[in-house]
Amino acid sequence: MLLLTRSLGRLATAAVRSPSALPARTMFTEAIPAPPSVNRFGIAKVIAVCALGYAAGATLAHHTTDYLEESEIFVYEDDDD
Repeated sequence: MLLLTRSLGRLATAAVRSPSALPARTMFTEAIPAPPSVNRFGIAKVIAVCALGYAAGATLAHHTTDYLEESEIFVYEDDDD
């Protein structure tokens, strides 16, 4: 176990010393970092996920009420007063 710990310690120390392990903005070859990536179709993805979630919830509620009425646990009665 001690040998494994020492070898891992050497690997970690070597990784810290290598320039490729540093973040891109601190590397000597790249003074200005690259521009951030742009998410394509961001609002369309949000709308699609919301619509699918809404539809799945409505379907689950519909099937649940059908089951409850079929089992006579809950029976809808229209009261005309």
